[in-house]
Amino acid sequence: MAAWKKGESGNPAGRPPRGSAWAELAREIGDEIVGGVPRRRQVLLAVYDRAMGGDLRAAEFLAELEHPTGSADILGPLRLLTWQGEGD
Repeated sequence: MAAWKKGESGNPAGRPPRGSAWAELAREIGDEIVGGVPRRRQVLLAVYDRAMGGDLRAAEFLAELEHPTGSADILGPLRLLTWQGEGD
């Protein structure tokens, strides 16, 4: 005999959402205060510093935060100014 009736789910509540525990942990860590400043702010300041130092990946990350679609178009002129000719 079956564990449940035909057409009835064995898990009526469904599968729990994936990653919610990781997202919650990331929020908790980001909210921690270290040296009087939240970790999330420290990380963002570090990314800004890297972008100002010429790190294009950091600049792209920040552009994507500010403009979720089409950020590559924003950075086109920046790529031309910082191109070093490496790898070509």
